[in-house]
Amino acid sequence: MLTMSGLGGGLFQQVLASASEPIYVDDVFSTFLWEGNSTNSRAIANGIDLSGKGGLTWIKLRSGTDNHILYDTERGGSNFLSSDLTAAENSNDGLTFNSNGFTIAVNSQAYTNANGSDYCSWTFRKCPKFFDIVTFSGNSTAGREISHSLGSTPGMVIVKRRDAASSKWAVWHTSYGDNNRLYLNETSAGSPNQTNHIRTASSTTFTVGADYDVNVSGGTYVAYIFGNNDDSFGEDSDEAVIKCGGYTGAGTGLSVNVGFEPQWLMIKKVDSTEDWCLFDNMRGVVSGENDARLSTNNNYNENINAGEYIRFTPIGFQVDSGGNPVGSIGSNYIYMAIRRPHKPPESGTDVFALDTSDNTRTNGMEFNAGFAVDWYFYASATGNGNRFLSHRLASGRELNINTAGSDSSATTSEMDSTDGCHNGSLADGGFIARMWKRAPGFCDVVNYTGNAIDRSVEHNLGVVPEMMIVKNRQKNTDWYVYHKEMTTTHAVYWNDNDAEFSTTVWYTNPVASVFYVSSAAALNDNGDSHIALLFATRDGVSKVGSYSGTGNDLNVDCGFTAGARFVMIKRIDASGHWHQFDTEQGINSGDEPFLLLNGTTRTTGQDYIDPLNAGFTITSAAPDDINASGGTYIFLAIA
Repeated sequence: MLTMSGLGGGLFQQVLASASEPIYVDDVFSTFLWEGNSTNSRAIANGIDLSGKGGLTWIKLRSGTDNHILYDTERGGSNFLSSDLTAAENSNDGLTFNSNGFTIAVNSQAYTNANGSDYCSWTFRKCPKFFDIVTFSGNSTAGREISHSLGSTPGMVIVKRRDAASSKWAVWHTSYGDNNRLYLNETSAGSPNQTNHIRTASSTTFTVGADYDVNVSGGTYVAYIFGNNDDSFGEDSDEAVIKCGGYTGAGTGLSVNVGFEPQWLMIKKVDSTEDWCLFDNMRGVVSGENDARLSTNNNYNENINAGEYIRFTPIGFQVDSGGNPVGSIGSNYIYMAIRRPHKPPESGTDVFALDTSDNTRTNGMEFNAGFAVDWYFYASATGNGNRFLSHRLASGRELNINTAGSDSSATTSEMDSTDGCHNGSLADGGFIARMWKRAPGFCDVVNYTGNAIDRSVEHNLGVVPEMMIVKNRQKNTDWYVYHKEMTTTHAVYWNDNDAEFSTTVWYTNPVASVFYVSSAAALNDNGDSHIALLFATRDGVSKVGSYSGTGNDLNVDCGFTAGARFVMIKRIDASGHWHQFDTEQGINSGDEPFLLLNGTTRTTGQDYIDPLNAGFTITSAAPDDINASGGTYIFLAIA
């Protein structure tokens, strides 16, 4: 048994720390959306342990004009502040903090759960190197140091007086510098050399002056302390989940490298008047389309039609507005970015779901997944038709898997759901959706702009992609498929039944951080937007593999324990359709329906595949497309 007597005290603590469970951004931050229903004591399950760990829940009405509402565990769930007001702390029944989120009390519904209104919440859990909350009483001592437990040098500190009105939200930001003042509740430019506000911050304290807003005698205050670029998170405790930085506007197309793909972003111009802009991938940051924007300094409803401001990239974000509010040439900006979810899946149901649409929505159909969907495709459950695909980075636009056409401009597919997705074009039930969540080692989606030069493209799969499906979204080009069974000089089409063919579209083999494409227009046309779907084998979750046909019953071992819920198969040594089976349609010992992904037909009355705990069984009744003796087949299966 390991004891302190056997090791020095410091080494003992290091051993304990190394044995602790890794912490992911999924554990400490959540964007959660809901439609109000005036339900008494409505529970919001966002997976964040607030009752045990503590934290901040920030709520904003999206569909109308109302103040921001901030509750935290230090001040208690019956007290709230508003980031757009200088008002003192107000009280109502507020929130109850839970081990997996929070519950909205009856008397706070007007603020947070009015019937038919749309809301968002951002929840920050207290966690070393990520976020801390401190409350203190002022003493008017200039240069006073306030202790905190962040455990690293903060990237941003926000202080608000709680007990008196007309007090502003003072902000210190590492990229704006010490003694330089900003106000979260104002559009005003920053003010340099303001030693009476927040002066500086270290790994153990932040320093304040003696101003009314931050440290007057008799005043009570709350401080929110945010981390900055500390590589203490993730599977190997070597990833950052929050970054505070700055950039100088350079017009449209400026790329800002934060070291990860964000899911949430706050931006403020510091040298002239401008809003504090809030973006997140749940409400919508869409490549080539309008982005949903809120502002900390006003009570306005969500702005969804003003234009394209930014786009998230695998390593940061790109500024797509060449002017206000985020891209004025020569202007200086600060930002805080939070990493997108990166917790590896433990089971297939964590990251993949099947559902038949229902008509519970007033407009269109709802597909339920139990998680926020990053991409999906759907087709008729009972008849024939196209196979439509949409993804979060281009929410509202659709591609047809079975054609070479460009994406649709119809804004029908909506990804602003925390437990599935919605399609406004479907008038009734009877469609089946296959829904994916991006996760390390399983699946990733990349949206990139072509440059017509042999190049690398960053991704966040975290391992070497074993299968890639790539399409130019803006031109009439085929879907190109890379698979580890084929060399980089070969490909197959996703929208056709052709055998594998020679090609130069893959510049070289993919690696764990990037994949490579040539200058070919189908994968890298200059200025065009492209989509790439990346897949890998993850034990017990997914399998990218191949098999040789026998003409007899053939067991395909995927390493699963309860069988495959999704199977996609393609013959590559000769022509053959893309056959797609799933348990929503039925994977049975007898006949089961299946889709031809490269066509528009759905077939029934055939027994081509049977269940197998370890994966799936190809039957002797299967045609040459699936089980010709000596034939070579590639597949993707999900448990």
